[in-house]
Amino acid sequence: MTSLEDVQTLEAAFVKAWPAVEELRDGAHRAAIQVQADNDPALALYQTLGFAEPYDYHYRRGVI
Repeated sequence: MTSLEDVQTLEAAFVKAWPAVEELRDGAHRAAIQVQADNDPALALYQTLGFAEPYDYHYRRGVI
């Protein structure tokens, strides 16, 4: 069963992805979306929209 939190996560993921999907429809050759690696509902949605993970990304925290 899907929880309310999962539904809200999917809604947010869709809202974030929609501009990229529209750009691709309008002829863009590539588009990128950043998503946290543990956000399984969003990752699944993005995969169904044709997005793939080209590389890992991380934020640096603290003083370097």
